[in-house]
Amino acid sequence: MAKTVKTQGCGCCSNAKATPAKKVTKVIKKAPVKKVKSISRAAMLIANPIANYPRDTVACFDPVMGNLPRRKLDEAKLVAYLNKVAKNGAGAVLIAASAGGGHLRTVEELNDWFKATTKAKLGKTIKMGLLRPEDGIENNKRLVQTMKESGFDVGFIRVGTNLPKGKATDKMVADNMRPLVQMIGDSGMAVGCYSISDVSGNRLSANALAMLVKGKGGDHIVAYKITESVYETSTLEALKHKDLKHLKIVQGWDGFISRAFMDGPKNDAKGR
Repeated sequence: MAKTVKTQGCGCCSNAKATPAKKVTKVIKKAPVKKVKSISRAAMLIANPIANYPRDTVACFDPVMGNLPRRKLDEAKLVAYLNKVAKNGAGAVLIAASAGGGHLRTVEELNDWFKATTKAKLGKTIKMGLLRPEDGIENNKRLVQTMKESGFDVGFIRVGTNLPKGKATDKMVADNMRPLVQMIGDSGMAVGCYSISDVSGNRLSANALAMLVKGKGGDHIVAYKITESVYETSTLEALKHKDLKHLKIVQGWDGFISRAFMDGPKNDAKGR
């Protein structure tokens, strides 16, 4: 800013003296800046599952090293693999998925696998992990805690293998999964429910899932992933169920993806 001067005399003489005007200091009080609380990705998923759930998920393998009968997790290769998956734009990664042999890992191996993911630079890629009811309450409490501390956004649950194969009722299935639904929800993570009877021995029907949605922790359920061989009694049943309209239905069987994309909007009031 140019200074303002006041002259003595006529102001036209070259020897006129100038004195600086008195500075007026105005104190401007700044309004306090309000801290905006960031919303976690889990909270965003819970608030609007259909809008915020990723369009694609990579079911991750766990690279191993060593010799049979029991190889060990190769952490360096795991981190490199996850970094490449995220760099190539994956919406989410699912750790301990059946595709990666997750159902064959011990509790200790799962715990190490979850911890090792903290070294990966996933950026915006959502991190999910799959848990198993048959591991028991105490083991799963530990695994949920590890997932929470390791920055997981979603905890998935499949039906436990500790039910009568092919004979479990909807209530038996819901009761089997409910403790984990509540545990994951209490941790602040979002919950995903998975039907894969080839691994579990029983499917998670739409009616069984509806029971979970209405129970404790059910408000944290955001997705229903389905890998079943009969489309009409699995994916289509889910898309039509009145109590599951707010959930993201994830088609896990490749052969049914195109049908699911066509049937989804037909069974949604907003055409999603």
